[in-house]
Amino acid sequence: MLSIMQKVSFWEIWDHIQKVRESEWSAKAIELANKYIAKNPLDLQAYLQLIDIYYIDWDLEKAEKPIDFILSKDIEHWYIDKSVLYYIKALLLSERTEWVEAKHYIKKALSNWEKNPEFQRVLATIEFWSWNKEKWYSLIKEILESYIIDADIILDAVTMATSLWYLDEAKEFVELYFKNREKISFFTKPKEFYDKKFANFKKAFLPTDIDEW
Repeated sequence: MLSIMQKVSFWEIWDHIQKVRESEWSAKAIELANKYIAKNPLDLQAYLQLIDIYYIDWDLEKAEKPIDFILSKDIEHWYIDKSVLYYIKALLLSERTEWVEAKHYIKKALSNWEKNPEFQRVLATIEFWSWNKEKWYSLIKEILESYIIDADIILDAVTMATSLWYLDEAKEFVELYFKNREKISFFTKPKEFYDKKFANFKKAFLPTDIDEW
């Protein structure tokens, strides 16, 4: 399953917890992550797994506690670009529509990694729902032109186009998803989440061929 951190095959503790997630209930994975943290209160891999588990389970309040702890420690040897940590914090805040604080963190992420398309997507989403929808919808379309294999970017494009009543463009984005479905990356949520979302859009925009995929 690909989610916030994607697969990290060289992280031993992350991978151990991930295997438990894939074979057991998430409660078992949480228990294992907490055991690692009990041994080492600064175990970054275990904390990132907790964030990911709670995010997928949509328990955003619990997901934020580990990232707040990590950011409060400011430990340089945690072998991860701190921009990624700022991005995770911004993502969680934006899911709760706390746009001002989310913008603060994604700007910090972009200050070190300004060309990252996922960071740009989150900024555009935050700004779109805060103000100036046309400008940030244009940015999403620009990102999509050079990075069309990301499900989150396509989903944001459909959502924004629909909000602006650009229904023909929304339809094109739905078609883009199904045309590229086998090579799209599913970064922040499981593939099934996006399939359900786009199936609903397809019913609205392309009702005659809903069963073709």
